[in-house]
Amino acid sequence: MLREKGETYRWQPVSPTLMAGLVGHAEERHAPPDGRLLRYRDGRPVTDRRYDQLWVRIGRELPWFRNQGVSTHWLRHSHETWMAEDGIPEILAEQRLGHQVPGMRGLYAHASQRMRDELTAALQARWEESLRERAALDPYSPVPLLDNLLAPLRDDVAVMTVPAGGPGLLPVLLLARNR
Repeated sequence: MLREKGETYRWQPVSPTLMAGLVGHAEERHAPPDGRLLRYRDGRPVTDRRYDQLWVRIGRELPWFRNQGVSTHWLRHSHETWMAEDGIPEILAEQRLGHQVPGMRGLYAHASQRMRDELTAALQARWEESLRERAALDPYSPVPLLDNLLAPLRDDVAVMTVPAGGPGLLPVLLLARNR
């Protein structure tokens, strides 16, 4: 269950891989069941202000990120787009975003377990794809939670550097599947 503003709670599916990582993080950082989940190494909760600072720091390093106006709320819009791309029924997408569905649609349409299962599978597929893409950038992370999730992918990543004058300034990274 996701605790929201106003002490309301809402069911929120996440991928099994992400859930395992979050549970491990909560146990390692001694997060109380009724408190904030994400915590610093010393156990203090990560605050909203910290997230805002992270967006600013990332924007300094990646101009495209800053130019897009990425924020925590912006991620909600991206998530809504993903659900549409994955064919998630509108009633479930609206419920996931915490929206009230107006009119007769909200009265008669209900999210079924099958819809939720399909959403969870779609989230898992996107999660696995994003981990593979992140591993291609760098298969290690200084963030223990992410580093643990990247560990199984380390043997599958090959890094190639673009020759001087080649396209782009960053290394080109190819995902090479070991066969």
